[in-house]
Amino acid sequence: MDLRLGVGVAGIERENGGFEVAVEGGENISTETVLFGTDVKPRTGLAEATGLEIERGGIVTDSSMQMSAPGIFAVGDIVFAMNEAADSRQKVEHWGEALNHGRVAGAVLAGGEAAWNMVPGFWSTIGNRTLKYHSWSGGWDEAKFVEKYGAEGEAFTVWYGKECVGVLAYNAEEDYEEGRGIIEQGAPLP
Repeated sequence: MDLRLGVGVAGIERENGGFEVAVEGGENISTETVLFGTDVKPRTGLAEATGLEIERGGIVTDSSMQMSAPGIFAVGDIVFAMNEAADSRQKVEHWGEALNHGRVAGAVLAGGEAAWNMVPGFWSTIGNRTLKYHSWSGGWDEAKFVEKYGAEGEAFTVWYGKECVGVLAYNAEEDYEEGRGIIEQGAPLP
């Protein structure tokens, strides 16, 4: 294995069932597999240049997705938005929350009232297994693992926080669905 960190890639060519990778500095690396790990940073420069509030790498918004200047809205990965149920700002970088943010901003821009007030969540499928997760973005101080067996076979749930701030579920759909409400209420761990 040859791990290169912080090195730019000049080109990749298929060669003899593998790859020839040209990296910065003129070096070529022959390999069977190429794995890229990239970093994405929000582009807040325009907001900063116009004096809009930035915090924790995101554009600060209220729960209606309005920025610190009236009539200007932001949604998605770039926001550090107030969540009314959490009573705190949340930085969430999942496409589902970008959709939720957009629904809120769209309703407000159309003259209605709306606020971001649900626990962020996402799921990830790897092979034939799916993990589902709801959580506030502030961390936790305790994790409670609960192993289960059901109709789908092996299952588990991990509850996070002294007051419940997160739930991770595998084959435990009822815990995942129930978990959102428990988190929003700030109830103790089940």
